[in-house]
Amino acid sequence: MEQETDIAVIKDQLRAIKTDTQEIKTCLYGNGRKGIKERVDVLEVKLWILLILLIPLAGWGMKLLLWK
Repeated sequence: MEQETDIAVIKDQLRAIKTDTQEIKTCLYGNGRKGIKERVDVLEVKLWILLILLIPLAGWGMKLLLWK
């Protein structure tokens, strides 16, 4: 009898863990809309574009400051 209750408790815990895991996966990968990973990828691309555009301007500005 005790073994059956232990199995029932384990099944309940497993069900709770699966639910929590599914919620985490939904947050990370999205469910019909952008998840965290996709949003981070977009932000990373925007950061690289911004850096690529700003580095030459910063160099040009330093050149003007130092050699004028």
